[in-house]
Amino acid sequence: MNLSDFVISDTLSVIKAMEQLDKSSKGVLFICNGSDILEGCITDGDIRRFILRGGDLTHNIMNAANQHPKFCYEAEYTSDIDFQHLKCIPVVNEKKQIVSLHFSNETLRPHAQLNIPIVIMAGGKGTRLKPFTDVLPKPLIPIRDRTITEHIIDQFLQYDCDDFWMIVNHSKALIKAYFGELDKSYHLTFVDEEKPLGTGGGLVLLKGKMPSTFILSNCDVLIECDYAKAVAYHKEKHNIITVVCAVKNIVIPYGTVRLDNDGKIFEFSEKPEFSFLTSTGLYIIEPEFLSMIPEDTLIHITDVIQMCIDQGKSVGAFPVSQNAWYDMGQMEEMEKMIKWKATQY
Repeated sequence: MNLSDFVISDTLSVIKAMEQLDKSSKGVLFICNGSDILEGCITDGDIRRFILRGGDLTHNIMNAANQHPKFCYEAEYTSDIDFQHLKCIPVVNEKKQIVSLHFSNETLRPHAQLNIPIVIMAGGKGTRLKPFTDVLPKPLIPIRDRTITEHIIDQFLQYDCDDFWMIVNHSKALIKAYFGELDKSYHLTFVDEEKPLGTGGGLVLLKGKMPSTFILSNCDVLIECDYAKAVAYHKEKHNIITVVCAVKNIVIPYGTVRLDNDGKIFEFSEKPEFSFLTSTGLYIIEPEFLSMIPEDTLIHITDVIQMCIDQGKSVGAFPVSQNAWYDMGQMEEMEKMIKWKATQY
């Protein structure tokens, strides 16, 4: 672990800093100018707040950074320094150049307790994963030595969630048989969707069964996220639904032009970058949301969310980085998920 792994230039864009932050094992980076003088620090929380303010990810990192970071002068440093809940304290010389970084020993804190219901949407046919789904239903596709659905459940068990619901349709007998044979430390309730109702219509089967806030996950996604922070944000904003969104950055590998009404070029961009938020398939939901869904109707959750927006209800987003989202819905992405899980063994 080198000092340079945690120091970035103040000339970077927010999106480039996010990429570096994803590689960091400590969740914090320090920003220095061309003279190596400490200018600020950045965490995933700083970036999330910047995105929620409508910040442009192509803008300079200092727009999102904490420009008044805590630090300690080299002459004042002692080994029993009080971290005051900080992840790290940089030690600087008289020129305010970083000479060392000291991380708190409290990096392995237990997860906060959520203890809320988790709903897994597992009724689809998984046609994008053929030929695998010609043999196994998508919820039972293995990612290394466990099914994708068990990996999803494991993520929430860390937060003391033990009340799981699974909406099933295609190959539901096989799914039920598999989980019926497991030695489980949690309670799992199956909800039968008798005909395809879409990602929104299937939720109507939960009306009257969710007395409080719950989390909905598609059965093909894994999200590296502090779920306790996401739920706290959802409640703080009094949202009817909060969509966990991943930042996506796309580089067009060509020079692009824009034309005026006379067909003349007025702007030329070499390999432009575009950043936007995409839905990951993970949602934090209030029971009131279920009352918005029409009965016995095929409808997607995105359509129900738009209905909420049209009626002026509070709909929020909780951003995570693009490297925190693993989607098994396509073969290439499933390979990435398998490789990621291999690093955790």
